[in-house]
Amino acid sequence: MYTQTTKLFGNYKVVKITNSVTGEYFSIIPEVGGRVHEICLKHENVLINILDNEQDVEAIKNERWYKGAILVPFPNRVRAGSYDFNGEHYQLPINFPGEGHAIHGLVYDKSFEIITTDIAEKGLLTVRYRYNGSIEGYPFPCTVKYVFSIEDNNFSCSISVVNDGEKTLPFGVGWHPYFILGSDVDNLYLKLPNVASIEVDEKMIPTGKKDNMNDFENLDQTHDTQFDTGFEILNINEVAATKIYNPANNLTLESWQKTGINGFNYIQVFTPPGRKSIAVEPMTCPADAFNSKESLIELPPQEDWSGSFGVRIY
Repeated sequence: MYTQTTKLFGNYKVVKITNSVTGEYFSIIPEVGGRVHEICLKHENVLINILDNEQDVEAIKNERWYKGAILVPFPNRVRAGSYDFNGEHYQLPINFPGEGHAIHGLVYDKSFEIITTDIAEKGLLTVRYRYNGSIEGYPFPCTVKYVFSIEDNNFSCSISVVNDGEKTLPFGVGWHPYFILGSDVDNLYLKLPNVASIEVDEKMIPTGKKDNMNDFENLDQTHDTQFDTGFEILNINEVAATKIYNPANNLTLESWQKTGINGFNYIQVFTPPGRKSIAVEPMTCPADAFNSKESLIELPPQEDWSGSFGVRIY
């Protein structure tokens, strides 16, 4: 029912899983952090590409937007790349010099290996990266695994992290997709789950203040609203969904994330320049969780964690 093909994007291999009946597909680039490169789902018998990706290999090498990247061991920012954990001080590499922060984790550019595929009955692809603890400021060995699948007009990703070290493993997880629905962001409608907005300072670090969010509790037009905003999901006993609607083609995109204890209980919404796409980013913790410790997952040695998110259209 499914096929697996490989093509080149520059020198990188792009692995594509296609439903041979519906034509729906997704693709990933294992050598660049296992990032999601394409998602194409069917709406009213028409295949719709919903993911804005980098068209230029150099744009990935000179990372700015992290399009489709999965963010481990932290999403968003760590203030000045500096943090303390269990009585020790650590300094991460600064990869966002404009603000002086570490941003979006440490594996977005690492080479993942494909370990399993299931294309007989499920459109499933599994990739893995074994991190040996060698990066400055993060001496915590772990194994990261992503299981991607596509079925029933739904793309999903299940992530697992195993602590391979002898110390407690601090981490968070996020995904950085940029969604496109066929119209400029100003013409789209947005509905958020029940959330509180997270106030940040001039360097985009949370201040600790949160406000209940009344905007976009219904499906409201975005107009010229500028987003680079973190939200805490307030109801975490269910799957949370963020909806984007395009009236021009009657298309609804639903970005879902599994909440709960150590689940994906946060969202970052971002509108990049040009407003051709909108990023809706599921996260397990807010920005700078390595310092605030808010929802920072602390995994004991040899134990594992898992979580999931995905997207569907209708």
